Amino acid sequence: MLLNLLIFGVPITLVHVSGVFIAFIGVLITISKGNIQNLYNFEFNYGDLLIFIAVIMYACYSLSLKFKPEMSWISFLFALCLSASIGSVPFFIYDILQGQEIVWSQRSIWIILYVATLASIFAQLFFAKGISIIGANKASVTLNFIPIFGTFMAIIIVGEMFYIYNMISLILVILGVYMTIYSKK
Repeated sequence: MLLNLLIFGVPITLVHVSGVFIAFIGVLITISKGNIQNLYNFEFNYGDLLIFIAVIMYACYSLSLKFKPEMSWISFLFALCLSASIGSVPFFIYDILQGQEIVWSQRSIWIILYVATLASIFAQLFFAKGISIIGANKASVTLNFIPIFGTFMAIIIVGEMFYIYNMISLILVILGVYMTIYSKK
């Protein structure tokens, strides 16, 4: 939202800010596992830095969709997939040089298929289409669902326990996203 305001002058309303704040509180509850004290002891690691960089890049990507040339969505997705594949090559090479190997199993194949289709192609298609319909400001707040979905995937796939704070987080994120998307201009 801030980049959209600074670059394109798109106004931000108090309801937008409130919705983002409420959704962010929901995310913080997920990160802290329902205990705010956990945030005081939280230590950032290399992965956190990568996620922060990814969030900034995703914001820039969302704003750049405003300049997407007229093309079919299939061509657009092909260009995204090609650039993502090329961008992941250095990380693949690094993993190989570090001695990392893929452990093939039925589960790993299903996870790779999920990531390659639902989490990649369809998620990008729906996100880009959503931005074209409701704009980057409103669509960007839906990214607050990522840690919530990650939690629920951990519950379903890994067998993590479901706690009351998971439900509170979900309710706050849904409320914040709803406020932001459905607010009047």
